[in-house]
Amino acid sequence: MSEIQDGTDCRGVERRRREAGMTLVEILVVVTILGIIGTVLAVNVFEAFNSSKPKLAKTAIKQLVDAVNLYKMDHGKLPDSLDELLHPPQEGGGSKAYINSRDNLIDPWKHPYDYQPLENGSVKISSLGADGQAGGTGEAADVSNTDDEENR
Repeated sequence: MSEIQDGTDCRGVERRRREAGMTLVEILVVVTILGIIGTVLAVNVFEAFNSSKPKLAKTAIKQLVDAVNLYKMDHGKLPDSLDELLHPPQEGGGSKAYINSRDNLIDPWKHPYDYQPLENGSVKISSLGADGQAGGTGEAADVSNTDDEENR
């Protein structure tokens, strides 16, 4: 065996060099695995976000219906449009509007909510879903405050 001046042989130096770091193949394997994990997580987060939009629309619609009912109590009639909810009551009802922002009149898919006064004195407020068209399924399905009544 050949001796190096510090007293170690060539095999020991080579062994230490291999133990000191990772090879390019090992690094590529780790990066690939991390990429796969990241992709799976991103897809699941994106799907969860999209599936929450109908629930968000349903909650916003309930808040709009409550605001319409407060308007009706203050004015004795339904508003002609949802835009009227942006203004405070004229006669002694307070200084705040029924809703605080025009953004509250836009659904999670960036479409305006549809407002229809009904003959029985109530209202139907609806969102046309992701596609902005009547009907549809999944994320494109319509959402309204009368959905529960229609399904009974």
